[in-house]
Amino acid sequence: EKRDQTTIINTANAQAQAMVMHPLTSQPIQMKLAKLPETELPKYSGKYEDWLTFSDRFQHTIHNRKDLSGAEKLKYLQAALQGGSGRVIESLSITDTNYIPAWDAVKAKYHHEREIVFNHLDRILDQACVTQGSLVALEKLKSDCNNSFTALKALKREHSLGEDFIVKIMMRKLDAETRKEFKKSLPDREVPSLKSLNEFIDKVVADHATESSEFQTTVPSHRQYDSKTSSKPTRPVASKCSFCQGEHYNYSCKRLLDKPAGERLAFVKETKVCTNCLSPTHATKDCHSKKLCKKCSKNHHTLLHKDIPDSANKPKVQANTAQTANSSHTILATAMVQVKNKYGQDWECRALIDNGSTHTFINSSLVTTLGLKKTLLPNLMEVKGLADTPILSISHTVNISLTSEHYPETVVQTTALIVDKASGLHPSVPVTPQDWKHINGLTLADPTFYKTRGVSLLIGADLYPRIMHGGKSTSFGKFQVHGLQEIFKPRSKV
Repeated sequence: EKRDQTTIINTANAQAQAMVMHPLTSQPIQMKLAKLPETELPKYSGKYEDWLTFSDRFQHTIHNRKDLSGAEKLKYLQAALQGGSGRVIESLSITDTNYIPAWDAVKAKYHHEREIVFNHLDRILDQACVTQGSLVALEKLKSDCNNSFTALKALKREHSLGEDFIVKIMMRKLDAETRKEFKKSLPDREVPSLKSLNEFIDKVVADHATESSEFQTTVPSHRQYDSKTSSKPTRPVASKCSFCQGEHYNYSCKRLLDKPAGERLAFVKETKVCTNCLSPTHATKDCHSKKLCKKCSKNHHTLLHKDIPDSANKPKVQANTAQTANSSHTILATAMVQVKNKYGQDWECRALIDNGSTHTFINSSLVTTLGLKKTLLPNLMEVKGLADTPILSISHTVNISLTSEHYPETVVQTTALIVDKASGLHPSVPVTPQDWKHINGLTLADPTFYKTRGVSLLIGADLYPRIMHGGKSTSFGKFQVHGLQEIFKPRSKV
C-alpha cells in the first residue's frame, strides 16, 4: 500500500514540469508542483464503494489546501485517479480554472448514491463464510461489514437499511433482463424503494399474463383423469417448456429471457416454435393469433422484438477519420475549445477538427460531465467508415454550444452524435517541436498539440463551413497551416 502511494507521488513529481502557456507570449513555460509527503496522496480506482473514503481524504489532503494553485491540484487529481477512473478528465489542460470543473466532473460521475449503496450491500452479502479457526477471515468479515455500514451511515441510509437490503436481495434474484429493465425505469441515481420494486414486478406479471393468452393451449372443459391415479387430473401439455423442458410456459423460460434481444428469434426458430405466439403446436405460417408485436406492430412475439433495426433502415453517417491515419504520424488539427454545460458555464476540452466527417461527435462521458439532456433517436443511426464499412450505431444526440475565451461573443451551435469515444489518441506518437521555428510566436489553437492525448469532441463538416470565412480566416481567429488552427484560443492563465 505504501509503495503504491509512493509510486503515485513519484508519478506526480515526475510530471511536475507541467507545460502551461505564458499569459503574454503564449509560449510554453514550466510549472513546478508543490511536493507532498509521500504518504498523503490517496488513490482511487473507480469503485463506487471506495468513493466516499477517497473523496474525504483527497479533500483533506489536496482540495482544501490554500497553498496549492488550481493547476497543481488538478495535476494531483490526475495522479490520484487510477486506471479508467481518470478518463473523465484526461483531455483537460492543466490550468487553474480547470480544477474546479474537473473535481465537479469526477464527483458527478462517482458520487452515485444508488451505485454506492448497492455496492456496499453487495460487499456485505458476498462475504465468504468463515472457516473454523481462521482469525484472518474473521477479522476481514468484521472490518469489511463495519466499513460498509459506516459508509451507508454517511449517506444517511441507516434508517432505511432494512428496506435497502430487501430490495437488493430481491434484485439479485431477478433474471438479467428484468433487472436491467427495472434499473432503466428508475429516476437517475435514486435508490429504489420496496414499493417501487413491487409495483414494477406487478406490472411485469400483468403484462406477461396478458401476453400469455395468445399462446396458451386450450384445455378441455372436462377433466382428464389418469387411468392409474384417478384422483389427480393430468397437467396441460402447454405447461411443458419447449426450450428447457421445465414446468412453465415458453414465454417465461429463463433460457429465452436471458438471451439478448437480437439472439432470441434464432433461438426460437431452432426450437421449431411459432415465432408469433411461441406455441409448440403449430408452425408460424399456421398461426391464427391476431396479436402483433407491441413495440413495432409486426408479426412476431413482443419478446422477439429486436432493439437494433436492420442496417437498411438505419440513417447513415460518414465518418472518414480512420485509425490508420496515425500510422504515418500525421499531426491532425486539434484545438482547445469551450463547450457550455447545462448552466451555461464554459467547459474547456480538446477537439479534433475533421471536415471529412459529415457530423460532429462527442464523448458520452463529456455529455454526462456537462449535464446536458440527451435526445433518443427514433431509429439507430449507422456510422460508416472507409469503404462504406459500418463501424458503429448511434442511439442518442445532444445539442451543444461551442465558444472561445478569446471571442466569447461568437457562439456556434450544432447537434452532436453521442459515442463512447469520438477518436483515439492524437498524435499517435509524441512529437518534439523545438526546431519548428515557423510556428514560433503563433497563438496556437492547441498549444500542446505535440503531446499524445485523447479528444472529447470531433468537429465535423456540419460546423466546418460555418467557422470558415475563406482563406485562413474563421469565426474565431486565423486558420494556420500545418494542421494547426487558431479557431479557439486556449486559456492562458496559470
